[in-house]
Amino acid sequence: MDDNGGASTSAPSTFRPQVSIVLLLIVLQKECHQLILIYIRSSVCIQNGIFECVNCFFW
Repeated sequence: MDDNGGASTSAPSTFRPQVSIVLLLIVLQKECHQLILIYIRSSVCIQNGIFECVNCFFW
């Protein structure tokens, strides 16, 4: 039963990064495609948020 509950919490967790990726893709289209590589490499940014990722790009 506990396993079922754990899977339920996993669903919303996966939805969050997807949204940030979509928003980031829009920004990337206006910025540079190279940012995509940085975003994929900096998986930590995904957890922190898009804004944190943008900071990484400018860094």
